[in-house]
Amino acid sequence: MDRITKAFIDTNVLVSAIVFGGTPLRGLELAVKEDVEVVVSTYVVDELYEVLRRRFPSAAAIGGKALEWLSPTVVSSPSRDEWCNYLGVLTDEKDLPILVAALKAGVQVLVSGDQGFHKPEIGRLLPVYDASRFFATLYSNRAMKQASYSKLPDGGFCGRVPPCTGVIAFAHTLEGCRKELFSVLLDWVLLGLQMGHTLPDI
Repeated sequence: MDRITKAFIDTNVLVSAIVFGGTPLRGLELAVKEDVEVVVSTYVVDELYEVLRRRFPSAAAIGGKALEWLSPTVVSSPSRDEWCNYLGVLTDEKDLPILVAALKAGVQVLVSGDQGFHKPEIGRLLPVYDASRFFATLYSNRAMKQASYSKLPDGGFCGRVPPCTGVIAFAHTLEGCRKELFSVLLDWVLLGLQMGHTLPDI
């Protein structure tokens, strides 16, 4: 997936961003900068307040301010009749309202740290990213605006992203080079996150 314009954010990502910051927060910050339509359901909003109140009372007051800053599209939670057709797809029945709300909202990706969503049968319904891949995809899309391409003597193309040292790609066509460069850049960002490297400002 190249550009993300509409994403459903699960409760655990919101909680992590509010309480711990880090990559989940950076992903939401980039979503705001890049005008990504962030979608949550009423179920997610209620669960967010409940989790903060119960597990992180010192951060409970921040929940409302965080949602105000994020300014998400809030969709209605599906009824049991709507999500009962998906029984058996997820191990935890409590996750079904989130999956079905995301599907109904027509988002490109569901962002969740819940491992129950990260399995092939869910991926066939809707791409699911963890917070790191969500941030890396948004970061890569933003960095690609600074990409430069040169034509090689053999007629092929070479692409680079100047702020990201070592990110380079080659292909026979310009479009092929662009796709390969994005793939290389995405892997570079994910590896940097995994190793705790500081990524260049873009």
